[in-house]
Amino acid sequence: CMSRRSLRCLRGGKFLPSSGHAMSTDVRRRAAPAAGAKSAREGDDTLYEPPADVPAGTIYFRYNKFEQNARVAAFMLPGAAILATFGGETTTGTMIAGALVSYLLDLLNFREATFVAIWVTVVSTIVTLFVASLHLFAVSMFNVALIYNMLISAGTFGLWATLQFSFFQRQSPRIVLIFERLLFAVLPGSSPILMTWSAVAVNGMDAAPFYLLAFLTAGFLLYVLPCRSSFRVLARGRNPKLTMEVDELDELVMGRYETAVHSVAYVLLPAFFKVAMHHNHVLASRADLADLLLLVSIPLLVIAGTASRGSLWWLGVGSHVGWLKRSLIATLSLTVVTAVALRVVLGSLAQYIRLMPPWNYVVVLSALLTLTLIVLAHFGGLLESRRVGVLLGISAIGAAAGLCVAIGMPVYMLPFGCASALFLARFYYSRSLIDYVSGAGCAAIVIFWFIVKTFFFLDFEFDPLPMSLKHVSMVLMVVVLASLLSPGLVAVNRSRLTNGVALCLHAGGVTLIELQLHCQFKGIYPAWLVLLSSAVGIYLARHLYHDKRLSATSAWLLLALYLAKAGIALHPAPLALPAALALSLTITPIYAHMLLPAPKDETDESKRASAQMGDAECWVHLVLVAGALLLSRRAGPIIAGVEAFVHHDPPESLLLGFAFILWPIACSGLAAHHFPSSLRLRRVFALSVAVGGALALVQPDMDALSGVLAIGRTGGRGRVHHAHKRAWPEWCLVGAAAAGAALLLVASAPPRHQAASPFLRSFLATSAGAGAGLYFAGAMLPPAPVLTGLSALSCALGALVAAWIPSATPKVGGVWVQGAFAMLVGLLPVTYALQPSFLVHVPAQERMESLLVHRVGLLGLYAAITTSLAVLVKLKIGGAAAPT
Repeated sequence: CMSRRSLRCLRGGKFLPSSGHAMSTDVRRRAAPAAGAKSAREGDDTLYEPPADVPAGTIYFRYNKFEQNARVAAFMLPGAAILATFGGETTTGTMIAGALVSYLLDLLNFREATFVAIWVTVVSTIVTLFVASLHLFAVSMFNVALIYNMLISAGTFGLWATLQFSFFQRQSPRIVLIFERLLFAVLPGSSPILMTWSAVAVNGMDAAPFYLLAFLTAGFLLYVLPCRSSFRVLARGRNPKLTMEVDELDELVMGRYETAVHSVAYVLLPAFFKVAMHHNHVLASRADLADLLLLVSIPLLVIAGTASRGSLWWLGVGSHVGWLKRSLIATLSLTVVTAVALRVVLGSLAQYIRLMPPWNYVVVLSALLTLTLIVLAHFGGLLESRRVGVLLGISAIGAAAGLCVAIGMPVYMLPFGCASALFLARFYYSRSLIDYVSGAGCAAIVIFWFIVKTFFFLDFEFDPLPMSLKHVSMVLMVVVLASLLSPGLVAVNRSRLTNGVALCLHAGGVTLIELQLHCQFKGIYPAWLVLLSSAVGIYLARHLYHDKRLSATSAWLLLALYLAKAGIALHPAPLALPAALALSLTITPIYAHMLLPAPKDETDESKRASAQMGDAECWVHLVLVAGALLLSRRAGPIIAGVEAFVHHDPPESLLLGFAFILWPIACSGLAAHHFPSSLRLRRVFALSVAVGGALALVQPDMDALSGVLAIGRTGGRGRVHHAHKRAWPEWCLVGAAAAGAALLLVASAPPRHQAASPFLRSFLATSAGAGAGLYFAGAMLPPAPVLTGLSALSCALGALVAAWIPSATPKVGGVWVQGAFAMLVGLLPVTYALQPSFLVHVPAQERMESLLVHRVGLLGLYAAITTSLAVLVKLKIGGAAAPT
């Protein structure tokens, strides 16, 4: 559509054709009153209306930040982990090194250099992935599609990063719009395939079509549904909210054709995948038929269910076909329930059905379809009249009686099941807590009978906790009772404290049961069930808090419990739950304003203002998160992620490095939302990333600290010992990285702070250079104490010169910089001439070879120093000459 519509930007308070200048906030605010538009707060572009004399069909570009970072990160971050795991150490090292260089350049305000560094990193990552995937061509040429998706996914990181640069919006606004559309068009297609491949590599091909269906569903909901562009102004007269009737004039990111392609692919690809896998026996069994019904019906049901959010806008469907949408949802829901009954209830749970065929099919399907019709009637508004209550009670009693008969309950238990259905049907209209408690109690009696008859006679001991199957069954009874009582209690009771206590106890019981079942029976209770129950719990906590039925503390605690429970799926181990719980309890308060929606009758601004932290709270959270990361590095999700990269028990230095890197990531909400202007906090985060990256890349020997850092180590793991005889060069390199990062942070400080700490700046530069020189001489050259000291002195002088290049003026430091540079140049011939005399302790037969190695190393060291100084001078000159 952009080829047929002109792109306009604001320049000087008027709309003119764009030639590289985007619309700024202050210009927009000056032009708005002249156009008669309503005044809006700064940054709220949805309330702005362009002048009335501008031709219709014009795209109004606005200079703005990219507003969909969280949405994009949901697929980009798992994709990065998959690419790093597949590419190995080369790809991982390239990504980490590129990220560190780009971050440091951005910290020094080199915007163009940061942009170039990001794209160089992306291209280098693509090259390493291609080299690492060459062996796949020998297996099958069909792997070209997989490799293509890997390379495309790596390229999307460059698109995402480009949208963050404000200078690029000013220079090329049309390319920014193209990149935004390209990012949304690529992510729902390539990332699900990549994540499906990784899930199949871990869990096998049995459920591969359903993995693809799950990831395509997530991609459809995140990217294919209509989403407004971050860089377009809403046109005059357009509805700020997206409805069923939308078109491309609503400033959507994706156009009609991209949406159509992704919607059709979402419907067809899972079923085609199933047919391609089992083309010889597609309909050989009842399970195959149920799988095909699920793979076809679920995408159609999702599309029909999200029609109110514009999922069918590309067909031109409006609100006049609401009856067709409701009919389609009802038909697809019945189809999905039938398929689930055939695949799960009458398949995996067939041993619990006591009726013989064909009566088992008739009774179970009739009961489940009756319950489905009751739910559909509720959401369709067909149960509002009390006259329908009789039909509702009869239907519920019939369904309950059918299920009781199907599982083989004796005659004396049938009245309890029927009474449960009757009381719950009465509660639907009376809203009486007595009716609900009576119904929940009768249902609990039925379920308790089933648990006792099915599991109590088994003798089995669980490993994670000292519990038998009978104890787990008793906990399950308590959880079932809490699950039955909680909905009615929340619906009727207005005491937020009581609701919170009941739901937290229920969440704790569910977490305990899933810890036992998943750690002991991964096949019987798979990871996707843990993740599904966590997602449902998180949704309920958010919804109830928004409805003012839970307090903020209760909602936060529920979120922490369910997020910690999801960590069991990542690392099923005895200490995984305490470690994940410690992480979630310390990290989630930072993002409480994002995780919890605003309650009713409250705005996001008031909620965000009430959630602001003070300085003391900030540092307390920093310390708590750091302690949780350190204590849980060997028991929680950290070691699971690291082991996925290294494929063995990682050394202590690698885990500690990842903990240092994850600490600023976990606490980034403090810098982004609570203290956006705190330069000190950003410096601390940058220093932590630098130290963590150095520890992870160098991996120094930490045997001396093994007694202190042995918390959380589980038995039965082999340990990787370092083969280096000398550990001090590695620690010198780590110290050099830390001092260099601190130097960059000091150099990027405001001028008044730079002038106040010349000694600190010189000390950090000398320390960084000396550490790098000691590492170079100690790790790469034969032992020679004096030559090692001279190498350290040369690097220290080079770093000192580099540190004072920005301030090398006649008033500040000019003579010292010239003297240091002269000493650096003079050390080269002196060291070159004195090298033979410092190697007299080397045996005669090895002296010539050692001398040659030292001279080559010396020349390489000076070449690296001078090249780095030249690049730095070039950057400084280019930055000084650039127009402001």
